[in-house]
Amino acid sequence: MLISADVWKPCVYLQCDTTYTNHRTMQSRRTFILIGTAVGAALVAAITLTMVWLVDSYRDRQREFEGRINSALDEAVAAEREARTTEGRSLILLETDTTDGIDILKDVIENIPSEDIASVKVYKSGTTYTDAIRRIMTTVPDSDSLSGFHTSNFLLTFYAMLRYKDISYPCSVTVGTEAKDTTGLNISMDSLKRFLDGFGPDVKITGSFTVTPDRDSVSRTLYSDSTVIDRPVTFTRTILIGDSTPRIVCTVQMTDPSRDFLREMAGLIAGILAITAILCFSYIYLLHTVFRQKTLSEMRRDLTHNITHELKTPIATASAASEALLDYSADEDPERRRRYQEIIRDQLGALSAMVGRILDISLQERDDIALNPSPCDLQEMLHRLCTELTVSTAGRARINEDYPEDPAPAITADAFHLSAAISNILDNAVKYSTASPEITVRLRKSAADGSIRIEVQDNGIGIPASQHRRIFEKYYRIPTGDVQNVRGFGIGLYYSRLVVEKHGGTISVSPAPGGGSIFTLTLKGIQDNGKRG
Repeated sequence: MLISADVWKPCVYLQCDTTYTNHRTMQSRRTFILIGTAVGAALVAAITLTMVWLVDSYRDRQREFEGRINSALDEAVAAEREARTTEGRSLILLETDTTDGIDILKDVIENIPSEDIASVKVYKSGTTYTDAIRRIMTTVPDSDSLSGFHTSNFLLTFYAMLRYKDISYPCSVTVGTEAKDTTGLNISMDSLKRFLDGFGPDVKITGSFTVTPDRDSVSRTLYSDSTVIDRPVTFTRTILIGDSTPRIVCTVQMTDPSRDFLREMAGLIAGILAITAILCFSYIYLLHTVFRQKTLSEMRRDLTHNITHELKTPIATASAASEALLDYSADEDPERRRRYQEIIRDQLGALSAMVGRILDISLQERDDIALNPSPCDLQEMLHRLCTELTVSTAGRARINEDYPEDPAPAITADAFHLSAAISNILDNAVKYSTASPEITVRLRKSAADGSIRIEVQDNGIGIPASQHRRIFEKYYRIPTGDVQNVRGFGIGLYYSRLVVEKHGGTISVSPAPGGGSIFTLTLKGIQDNGKRG
């Protein structure tokens, strides 16, 4: 039979269009990956910058706190230096929550001639350091008799500056002279002998001796606060009095405010973490949704191509046979004419069956399947489906039926949809077998929960473990490149899963020993969430 080349042009055009579409799909996928990566990188960068900003803010608050303490110490050092270098006495009064400070100042002033008073400074103090201030004003002398350091001016100015700098954390202050290192003091015997010779020949060294350093060469405490500080942070300031006078060392222990800083920033941190979590979840969800929609779009495109391919074959064959008939007269070669008419009839029949199949698929594609429950004998249903499959394959498929000796009780199910679901699995067992199909159908009942288990085992090409869950998705077909050796639309197994779940059951697939697959359906009957017709 000669067939015009024009008949096959649509197929060539379709193949070219498929190649072009695949190229466009690859480009679109690469663009999608680049955009997704860029958006993800931008999100990570934004989160990183936010975290860096939070850490910097926390460190800035710590540095600002340390700066206020050091500033208070600087003010105290300046006040002490002014009092030490000024003629007369410089008095400082800190007003507390009581009148103790004023009374103490009155007592001090009454005992000092007015011409000896150089200045009087009055500061307000908070309640945090009241006890320390009262102790300083009543017990600490104006100046140290040995070093000349004005201890009370220094301490009172420091506590006043804490009040003005809005610091109220518990603190402990210690003021003392700096210790000199006497561990390296060495006196040679010759030097000592020459020193003693100056006292005359009657002075002799008859025993051991010790060298006692000057009383100002070791540390002396001028003021010490016994307050115990929790989680202390230490600040130290060294004050030079004179070349021959030991330096004054002031040590301040202040409660570490880090926890308070974190507590104050807790709302901000919680808000940023919540926003970050929402952004991450939204990004992942949108990425998943877009990817799924894109995959679904590709599946629909593949479905369209598959349907087009399957429709093109009978149409092209019938068209070729019709053109061939035009080349013959009614009386010329009746046998060939009859053969062409049979080809047209068979292809139109196949086309009609394919259209009906597409209509069935459109029905199976619906998620809202309406069930018509009725008592159903599963063993009789399975036997009928196996018999129909044997007839449709002209005996090519070998089917083994394994039923229990005691017939399984009938369950409430929709016989039409359930038989269609099982039929899809049996059809796949035949389609995806490279050799002679050998299928085993088993029916079992669980004594534990009364559920019914149906197993369909084949000797086909098998299903990769990574695809066991995806094959039950709508429109999904296992990728085999641009060519699908087995025709299909990716609807059958999705429909089977939907029907089984409407009956309150589950469906799964596992590898069969020796090759092939085992599809397992576990049924419990129609549940309340199933729609009843």
